[in-house]
Amino acid sequence: MPGASGFSNTPQGKVLVAAFMDSYNQMVKAVRNYRAQEVEGGLGNEGKRMTN
Repeated sequence: MPGASGFSNTPQGKVLVAAFMDSYNQMVKAVRNYRAQEVEGGLGNEGKRMTN
């Protein structure tokens, strides 16, 4: 990625890159742990929501 290396050369850039990496890692954990929900009675029929 051209130009992105300039961010990692300053203290502010290092903090910014670390924050983005942390956010990305947290998102990956959340996506891996995601469980789809099922609705008893079907969607739009005032069903009861449960997780698998």
